[in-house]
Amino acid sequence: MALLGTLVTSTVYELKRPVYYTSSTEIMISPPPLSEQIRTLDAAVVRRMENIQFPYYVEHARSEECIGEVIKTGIFGPPPAKNSEEWISLYERIAGMVSATRLGKRRVLKITVTGSNPKAVYRLARALGPAYVTSLQSFLLSSTERMEKFIDQEIRQTELELARYRAVVAELERQEKLSGMAKKIRADANELAEVRRILKENAGPIQGLHRRLQSGEMPRLEEMEMALTSLLGSLPRDLSPSLGGAARDRMEAARAVWAEKWSAFQKKKRVVTRFHPDYAAAALAARNAAAHLVEAVSAWTDVVDRQIDLRLRNLARFQSARTPNLEPLLEGETLAFDPLAVPRYKTEIGVREQLLGELVRKKSELRLKNSGRGDIAQWVRPPVYPPALHGPNLRRGILLGFALGLLVAFAFAFVLESFDQSLKNPRILENRLGKPVLTVIPRFPTKTLSAESEFDRHLVIASESHSSAAEAYRTLAHKIDTLESRCLVITSTGPQEGKSTTSANLAVALSEMGRKTLIISANLRRPTLHRFFEAKESPGLRDILSRKTSADQSLQKTAFPQLDLLASGTSDLGKINELLSTSRIQELLSSLRERYDFILIDVPPTAPVSDAFHFARVSDAVLFVYMVGRAGELDVQAVLRSLEDVGGRILGIVMNDVRGVGLAYGYGYGYGYGYAYGRDPLYHGYK
Repeated sequence: MALLGTLVTSTVYELKRPVYYTSSTEIMISPPPLSEQIRTLDAAVVRRMENIQFPYYVEHARSEECIGEVIKTGIFGPPPAKNSEEWISLYERIAGMVSATRLGKRRVLKITVTGSNPKAVYRLARALGPAYVTSLQSFLLSSTERMEKFIDQEIRQTELELARYRAVVAELERQEKLSGMAKKIRADANELAEVRRILKENAGPIQGLHRRLQSGEMPRLEEMEMALTSLLGSLPRDLSPSLGGAARDRMEAARAVWAEKWSAFQKKKRVVTRFHPDYAAAALAARNAAAHLVEAVSAWTDVVDRQIDLRLRNLARFQSARTPNLEPLLEGETLAFDPLAVPRYKTEIGVREQLLGELVRKKSELRLKNSGRGDIAQWVRPPVYPPALHGPNLRRGILLGFALGLLVAFAFAFVLESFDQSLKNPRILENRLGKPVLTVIPRFPTKTLSAESEFDRHLVIASESHSSAAEAYRTLAHKIDTLESRCLVITSTGPQEGKSTTSANLAVALSEMGRKTLIISANLRRPTLHRFFEAKESPGLRDILSRKTSADQSLQKTAFPQLDLLASGTSDLGKINELLSTSRIQELLSSLRERYDFILIDVPPTAPVSDAFHFARVSDAVLFVYMVGRAGELDVQAVLRSLEDVGGRILGIVMNDVRGVGLAYGYGYGYGYGYAYGRDPLYHGYK
């Protein structure tokens, strides 16, 4: 259908396609002048760069600039105001008639005009040549001017940013120096404070000597020298010469006098007694010299302490002096010293210096290119009047429709196959689900499906006993007869998969083999089995489970001698789960097992409701019916897994309503009487 529809559509379209004319003109595009960098490249690279630029020239043929020049010529009447509704309508009309393409690898542009009026086509093609050359030249010149203005603006902006960054770097370097000075000031202040503390500690022995002199005791030379050495040693070498001044000189002079007087006193002490007048005079002179030295040392200590205090106050004033507030030189920047800020700003300066040089070079190259753009395009071949018409082509339409129809048909089939997740092959079904396929039931004969009574429509084993479907049910019955399972639950994934039909035909096939068989209609929600056998719906299973009647009173005979039916019972959807308790079902089945060779239980589909789980727990096995195309692989796997989780044992799978399965898959008519066995449908019918 897709092939036929596409074929008819393309044929009708081709027959109704209007007549049109074409005329073309050719433009030679000259290569632009090369910059210094491009001249150094390989010739193949240069040609590749020119090819990249050529699509722009192709697009220009349908641009507003080119078609605007055509409108100005007045070949379509007085030119309207630009960008008016009439101008836009005329532009769209002309643009729809014009197409452009490059002729091979040459720098030649072919502009083609297509239309239904040959005169208008020729006039438009003739006007497009000069209009293209003029508009391209004007557009390139205006583009160059705009580019130069943009580059000039970028140069000014870059120079401004460069000046700002340089000012910022200078300011940060100055702050870096000030920061270094502040660190040195703090270090000097700490050093002076420490010197002051040590000086006060070492002045203690001098004060002790002063008290001893006041009490009349003469200190020894060693004690005096040790106290002076300790006091002077508390000053660092770089500070010692600059502290004290004249007081230090007086202290050194008093120290020399004390040493001299002490030496004279020691000499007198060795030659005279302490009662000699010279001894007393020498002792007095030494004591006075010691007192004078102690006073000079105290005076020097006071001077040094005042000098240190003055320096500390000066350092504190310098450190607390505020740095003048500076206006930010860059937007969003805070001019606070950071060890990483200066290198970062210097990097920005280098980047902008490089950018500035690149912009200046680009501007010079742009002027060089602009100087050589005078003959960028040349009109090399004018158009000719269109002699030939292009109209409907029936043969082409039929071939095109046939090809498109095949493509659509294949695509449609591929999409359907991709979205179909059903399992259509018994071998694949066994591999995917891991369960054996016991038989393949082909589609019922058309005569059977159109029968009036449900007995004839569903019980194919009786209405069409020689059909391949009937033989498939008999094959299934023989296989089940060889197994040990006598009480079977028959279910499916969803509704309308043929589980009730399979249950009924399998029961008839078993009864034909002479097996005493009972079929139970356990679908209490939507029962159908009683209609297949033309029996009454009640009394039945619901009445037995609700204790309203007994099994003997509910069993019904069928048209088949070895087959009995237990219908579903009174129609009532209430309390189904309560009725289907495992103990009641097990009690019923235990009493029925003694009377029948096979018990087949037709239960509702497993996916919508949970009724099948109650019977699967107490039955011997589960026979699963799968209709091709009804349920997907994942749904079937989930149902089988749920049945096994509640204790059900999957006996096998019955593939139902399989198309194309006939004599080759089951029994075929042979010579003589009866039937001749064909190949096994499970293992030889599919590849």
